[in-house]
Amino acid sequence: MMNGLPRDPFDLTIKPVPVRQLLEFANAANNDPLTYAVLPIDPIRAAAQALNPVADEKDIGLMVAYSEGRCIGHQGLIPIQISIDGELRKVIASVALFIHSDFRGKRNREGLTVAEAIYRRSLDHGYDIMNTGFGRARQRLHERRPEWFVRLPPLFFRRIRLSYLQPLSTGLRRLALRSRGDVVLRAYRLAQGIIDRRVARVYSHLLGTGIASETGEWRIVKVEKIIEPKHVDATSKSSIYFPRSTETINWMVTHPWHPIGGNPYPRCYFCNSRERFEYSAFHFINSAGSGAGYFVLVISTDQLYTTLRILDFHVTDRRMEPQILKFAIREALRQSANSVECSDRFGSYINANPLLHLLTYRMERPYWLGLQPTSPLANRLGEVCVDYCDGERPYL
Repeated sequence: MMNGLPRDPFDLTIKPVPVRQLLEFANAANNDPLTYAVLPIDPIRAAAQALNPVADEKDIGLMVAYSEGRCIGHQGLIPIQISIDGELRKVIASVALFIHSDFRGKRNREGLTVAEAIYRRSLDHGYDIMNTGFGRARQRLHERRPEWFVRLPPLFFRRIRLSYLQPLSTGLRRLALRSRGDVVLRAYRLAQGIIDRRVARVYSHLLGTGIASETGEWRIVKVEKIIEPKHVDATSKSSIYFPRSTETINWMVTHPWHPIGGNPYPRCYFCNSRERFEYSAFHFINSAGSGAGYFVLVISTDQLYTTLRILDFHVTDRRMEPQILKFAIREALRQSANSVECSDRFGSYINANPLLHLLTYRMERPYWLGLQPTSPLANRLGEVCVDYCDGERPYL
């Protein structure tokens, strides 16, 4: 991409892109491969993020770093909300940080690395910044800048490894991927489907036994859009947590940004194509025909590995929670998913089934906050709760 290694120190310019201008920027950058040998954001993701209901006209959706007129790095920013004692405050979620390999560890004329300079500029916009889903190198950046970042309590979630019940889902999946031959891949999918269907018949009952007894109080109905129930059980919420409103959830379900079946933008490092990526939304309907709660599942297939995730749920009665888990496991077996991921809140229901408990791992994910000097969170970090489940992926 670059003509030789950068001078040290080097000139660095960082330009913000407003959320509402993301699509215009993405289309222009896609047509300028000289300046953007690495595309900061693809038009699919840009079109979705530009419609973020939490964002307003002044919010920034992307930071782009340039040296000698060429893009050398970028950071995606997603406006989200945090609830503090019942009042909503805007926070920015940092996603998709990328620095060109020639510039990693190099310092600009202000003595900052490119990543540090991008974060510093992002914090200048006046919002706290939430960071997660990063590797060890990025975590070291947070650790060496305690004046910018503080660590939050981690997110714990559960991963149910159904692939242990699917004999072809591990070793042969890797062999099929390495072969890269269409005939081998088709044979793998066919064999996996046959065996998984047989496994599902046997284990659908065993994995659901002990989770919860069926109740006739509610029925589960698939819907296009979520509607907030009138009385939501909020007993599990702390005084500080990250809510996702029904408007935000419906935006996510309506505008997914993973391309299916291949990457149409190969210059975009974060354009993660999927073989499959689908949201499904469900309502609990009571005997009077009214909505009594909801939950959202997302199923994603990447490199022949399928994950079903319980993404969001709100209920008016805690007895609905085990019904969500049972429904998700049955759906995962029906869809031949390799694993189910869910909030740690489902842990007691999982532990009630010895077989399910054996197949389940408790996973931990770190979270960091870049705090503003006047942030109300500064002295209350121990109260912050991150209780949704998004697995190993960044927010959204």
